[in-house]
Amino acid sequence: MTPPLDPQHRLFADLAFSAFEAGHYPASLSAASRAVESAPQCPRSLWAYACALQVAGNQEEAAAAYDQIIGLGPRRISASCCCRHKAHARGLIADSYLHLSLSLKESGYSLASKDAFAEHLDRRGPGCYSIYRLDGLPDHTSAIQARRPVV
Repeated sequence: MTPPLDPQHRLFADLAFSAFEAGHYPASLSAASRAVESAPQCPRSLWAYACALQVAGNQEEAAAAYDQIIGLGPRRISASCCCRHKAHARGLIADSYLHLSLSLKESGYSLASKDAFAEHLDRRGPGCYSIYRLDGLPDHTSAIQARRPVV
């Protein structure tokens, strides 16, 4: 049985997102770390933490955090305190694959990066609410065309 979540983790996650949006990345990482300490299995806290790590240049730690989100799976994410809809849970997992691909690419793992990006594309579609538009991913246009050939 998992221990009850500290309700303050939501405040720390919100603070992390606010600091991130304002460009205060060290403050974002600090708040996200506190959110994860308070609720280590909360997908929203993990997302804030992974994004802050990624922007701070800690690509391997960010990749591990994205892997942790992916490992939770859509059922556990949708049953969590901070996500109640399976389509949002599927979107979070798809978006975690996208960010994972970016961290892997930055770390020099080109093939693994392409695989993670392909997984992101494969998971998108009806019933998956990604926060990213496909046409907003210009660096991966060739990968999109390779995975989705026009017939």
